[in-house]
Amino acid sequence: MSTGGLSCAKEESSNNDHLTVREIDDGDHSAVADFLGAGIGYPQSYFNTLFAVLRAMDVPPGYPRYGYVATVGPRVVGAILLIFAAVEKEGAKSVRCHVTSWCVDKRYRTLAVPLFSRGLKFRGVTYINISASPRIRRIIQAQGFKEYARGQLVLSPLVHIFRRPSAGEVRIVDWRVTPDAAHDHYELQVVRDHGGYGGLSFWCIHEMRAYPFVFHERLYKSMIPGVQLLYCRSIDSFVRLVGPISRVLAQRGKLLVGVDANDSVAGLTGLYLPGTEPRYFKGAEPPGLGDLAYTQKAMLPFLKRKPPPNDDGLAF
Repeated sequence: MSTGGLSCAKEESSNNDHLTVREIDDGDHSAVADFLGAGIGYPQSYFNTLFAVLRAMDVPPGYPRYGYVATVGPRVVGAILLIFAAVEKEGAKSVRCHVTSWCVDKRYRTLAVPLFSRGLKFRGVTYINISASPRIRRIIQAQGFKEYARGQLVLSPLVHIFRRPSAGEVRIVDWRVTPDAAHDHYELQVVRDHGGYGGLSFWCIHEMRAYPFVFHERLYKSMIPGVQLLYCRSIDSFVRLVGPISRVLAQRGKLLVGVDANDSVAGLTGLYLPGTEPRYFKGAEPPGLGDLAYTQKAMLPFLKRKPPPNDDGLAF
């Protein structure tokens, strides 16, 4: 899908020198995946997989399905991927956009801010950035982004496996099963979507209520198997049910869990790491802590980034 481009070219240049910014369409996938892979440090197949997920995703009407690309003639010189999703928080519906995988050829660095700004033009959208490198943070802050999660709380399931809720038993229900307890339709969709993406998704049934939990498998220190909390109704529900959750994770060999946090959390025993994987937002209200649903992190398997040999462009 394309809605026309933003022309940034010199009129006296030849057609091959004409620079245009426009929406990414289906025919751009291979070239953009190749460009982002070379510029950011992931294999081309990583972005091709993301494009396939986004192609099938239910994107809110009126928003780009993939993001924007900058071209000079047939050559890609910049791209930004945007993941728009309809989300719900405490019954209030809104649109959220994960601003991700942004890269500009070093010869077109002046394009960086206009390209980034092009993706932020939609009113009423909450934009989030969850993986900005230190050198990029000043740029997104200049664009109006604010920090909403200052660091990570890292804990071990083995420390929490004997914890029990204060009352009632807890049942674990697989993501493929509709829980036989009160639950929200939106959360049912989140659990099913993210289970389909390959996330570790399940329900905890406690006192006739179903609580959703979604985790993303990852490695810590490149060798320790663990997970990142991607979605829960609230951090309070995670704390209350941390015992049963920890038993599920320990049975699957997960030794560490990362949780977005701004400090240590009462009821959880772990190490708070300020400045580690901070999260940023721009808009009326940030996501809740523990809500990274419908982000690139949620949609693709963990893959450690390898800086490209000539990492002198502008990328995150």
